[in-house]
Amino acid sequence: MSGRPLRSPAMRKLVQRLVKHQMAFAEQERLDAEWVQAQIAKAPPLTAIQKQGLRRLKRDLTSAARSRMEEPVRKVA
Repeated sequence: MSGRPLRSPAMRKLVQRLVKHQMAFAEQERLDAEWVQAQIAKAPPLTAIQKQGLRRLKRDLTSAARSRMEEPVRKVA
């Protein structure tokens, strides 16, 4: 061993910065998820008309996705 570090100081600084940003992003995601759960807990229950609209929307989105999958792939020239 020559006694030199395996990573250069610049590389170590870069890795530390990336880890710091990754941890900050994960913390923000966690806080956002907590906020969403709190909002859902406060929301009043859905009405029958709202449930019907959501079912219709889900059906339409599902059928649109299926029809796209069945279409042959077009080549872009």
